[in-house]
Amino acid sequence: MSGYRLLAMDLDGTLLEADNTVPAAVNRRLQRLSAQGVYIVLATGRMGTTARSYAAAISDQAMCISFNGALVIRGGECLFRSEVPVPLIKRMAAFCKERGLYLQMYSGDKICVEERCPELDTDPDLKYARAVELGDLTQAELRPSPKLLISHDPAAVPALIVELRQLFPELNITQSMPYLIEIMMRGVDKSDALRELARRLGVRRREVVACGDNFNDLPMVAWAGCGVAVANAVPELKNVADYVAAGERSAGVAEAIDRLL
Repeated sequence: MSGYRLLAMDLDGTLLEADNTVPAAVNRRLQRLSAQGVYIVLATGRMGTTARSYAAAISDQAMCISFNGALVIRGGECLFRSEVPVPLIKRMAAFCKERGLYLQMYSGDKICVEERCPELDTDPDLKYARAVELGDLTQAELRPSPKLLISHDPAAVPALIVELRQLFPELNITQSMPYLIEIMMRGVDKSDALRELARRLGVRRREVVACGDNFNDLPMVAWAGCGVAVANAVPELKNVADYVAAGERSAGVAEAIDRLL
């Protein structure tokens, strides 16, 4: 055993294959680590219900950071929750309506949208949650949401993120896929959630390994004692990683486990 006591992993583009599965050989590695006392943490932008389903296949001790840090779950206990308040959601809804942008939010285990559309139908969270159509989001009765999601043309996403950050300084606006913009309250990200979870577990920073592939993983990978970028990671993440795997996705995670843990 190495000196590492906690392994945190992103899901999409990292632990998961393109078909949203975890290869059995990789899952067995994670199960063995958990049995040996290593804390396993899934840190994802996805919903809590989705994260919990993947965690349950590893161990009943596996923990979840979902909505990019807006929800932290250990067992059946919610350790932390942050939500975007309704007035901010209304402002974002007005901006998106003016620009013709798709906006998605969450309430409990439900995905909330204006109306069903192709952007919603591609969301893998629909396997674990149901969608609710609210109608015009600028007029609908809304509830606070842990995260907002905008789906847009990948070529236009970087410029849109810059504009959104200027218009909404209260929010943390990042990218999880070439076409997805993730929006949480300012100060909410995977690194802050992982730092607090490690503190509660009595795990030191140098004892943490964190694996990721995209911009929303960057703070977590940079903070960890050993940050890992899978081969398909964006260049910016590879630049802050301590170890860049030769393998993509789950193969890169397996490689990191074999080499580091």
